Amino acid sequence: METIQKEISLKLNLQYFELKEGDGSLLVLFYRTKMLNWYVSNRRSLQVLANMGYEEAMSLEQKLQVLKTRFTELCPHEVGIFLGIPVEDVEGFIKHKGKACLMCRYWKVYSNPRRAQYMFNVYDTARNNVAIALVKQDKVCEQM
Repeated sequence: METIQKEISLKLNLQYFELKEGDGSLLVLFYRTKMLNWYVSNRRSLQVLANMGYEEAMSLEQKLQVLKTRFTELCPHEVGIFLGIPVEDVEGFIKHKGKACLMCRYWKVYSNPRRAQYMFNVYDTARNNVAIALVKQDKVCEQM
């Protein structure tokens, strides 16, 4: 039987990685390999990740395994980097313990709210496009 994450991965042409399972839930990261590699391999991200136990020479798969291991105890702050949240906002969240942000929507913003608002708008558009594509695809399948 095909799992829902495989189905979503195929429909949206994404890779996926299961981060945590338990209590009747499953946490899955869907990603495009090239984009995720960029998020976790740029100079600033590597600096922050190094402080959290990631080695620069690690492959993407190895970094994902470390992230998964860290999810067993808590929701690790560095997950923001893997999600494409600006490194400055991840650092701000850690430094301010989640308080005193400039704005909050998909994440708490500590630096460059103008850039964050632009990214929020892009996320909204992407979310809507995915929802529309899935509905259209389901309608086509029903007609078959």
